[in-house]
Amino acid sequence: MMRLLRLLLVGGCLYGAWLPGRAFTLLGPPATWMTHQLGYDVSAPLTTYGPMNLGEEYRWNVPILYYAFTSDFLNYFGEYGANEIDKAIAMINNLPPASSLNIDDFPAGSLRINHRAQAAGLTDLKSFALREMLYLLGIGDPTRYVFCIRNRWTPGSCPPILYHVIQRNFDPKTLRHSAYINGDLWTYTTIIDTCTPPPDYAFLAPEPVDPMALLGYRHMPASSYFAAGSINGGFVTTLTRDDVAALQYIYRTNNYNVETIPAGVIGGTNYIFGATNSSPWGVPPYLLTNGYSTNLPWYPGYPWDAPPSLTNVTGTNDVTGTNSFIEPALRSGIDKVLWRRLEYDSVLGNFFTPTTNVYTERVILNGRRVPQTIVRVVEVPDIIFDAADLQGGEATDTVIGTAQVMTDWQNNDAINGLAGQIGPGTMVPSVGTTPAYVLTFNSVGPIWYNQWPNFLSQADAIGPNQFLLWGSFDGTTNAPVVYPVGTSIEAIEAQVLSGR
Repeated sequence: MMRLLRLLLVGGCLYGAWLPGRAFTLLGPPATWMTHQLGYDVSAPLTTYGPMNLGEEYRWNVPILYYAFTSDFLNYFGEYGANEIDKAIAMINNLPPASSLNIDDFPAGSLRINHRAQAAGLTDLKSFALREMLYLLGIGDPTRYVFCIRNRWTPGSCPPILYHVIQRNFDPKTLRHSAYINGDLWTYTTIIDTCTPPPDYAFLAPEPVDPMALLGYRHMPASSYFAAGSINGGFVTTLTRDDVAALQYIYRTNNYNVETIPAGVIGGTNYIFGATNSSPWGVPPYLLTNGYSTNLPWYPGYPWDAPPSLTNVTGTNDVTGTNSFIEPALRSGIDKVLWRRLEYDSVLGNFFTPTTNVYTERVILNGRRVPQTIVRVVEVPDIIFDAADLQGGEATDTVIGTAQVMTDWQNNDAINGLAGQIGPGTMVPSVGTTPAYVLTFNSVGPIWYNQWPNFLSQADAIGPNQFLLWGSFDGTTNAPVVYPVGTSIEAIEAQVLSGR
């Protein structure tokens, strides 16, 4: 009897291990059908992004992304705020390579509440930034796109209105469509529609089936819009298993796509830009001026010969006739993307220290892995963190947390034989003095809401804790830090308690 019971327990555990319980969403540039009328810019994590199908993923194909902070960011958030961004990025940098990730090593949820920060109406800067960085890696919000509208039409007058609903969540093991998010089964219970003349729109509202899932907060992915954007005092402690499942799918080394190398890089052999280097101890140059490096601690023939001359520095072809790119090429996922902070003078628009990134990639040619050396001269950060008043014009009533500018997407569907699809593609790193991505945090400060003609005093106003207040906090008993620099949690609490 005991033996039978043990077999049943083991069988139940094995069956449970194979149950569908996870899913990921891919993010990329929106397709032409992802319109306002279908709600793709309504309650969306990024209005300029959209959910991708399998095989349409977007990714980076450079191993290092450089980021920096503008003077406006540092003036408002200070070095403390910059360090909080560093902590968010460290969560990504500390992950193993995608091909060796075990998604079961990560929790089903990591959202926590700091009740003091919640009472003060604070939004966690670190968690907010982590979510944005996951989007920038090509990871979408599964809670937003587990179900979404594909078509909307009326057979005559409105109503009735008819819809086609699709799924954009995928199980990382079977790659089938999945309605699970970190173990919770989701559905949709309503479609909200304005049923008015243009610009009318519809919005599908997904939600978990289990009422004990607490509207999804129980197992909320770090990539969810709701993880740090809609709940005051909320913060995430780590990535969840669905977050890393997306990373694994996108960047694993057996995920092959035909891609082009980013613009603005050059090829190299034997360490120095295609120059013949007889020493294995040569170091790569740091800055290019007038076609050659002016900061070479060592170069072939040093100190008697001039530095090696370079041609076609800004192109992607050959250098000095000794090395050529295999372009376009079948490339695997880069396995791991590292984020590296550099000091940046946003007023002058350049680094304090020139930066050159030299790495070797392996492309597939005639069924074989062929190595080629890439030299990338970085003139401006790939990612810039900024701060500004984002409240817009006089008639604006929406309070937004951030504004994102993605310079370019490289859609490689044509060279992959899939012309007409949204992807696959690559994110384009910085080229020349143009950054790849600028993330601007709203630094408008505390906001009070008044209404004419009856509620016009500060005592009658709503806020400021009902609107955007940036803070930094965690699960310790330490008092939350409130921004801008010098603002105290005690001052915010005094306003809350006094009704002002």
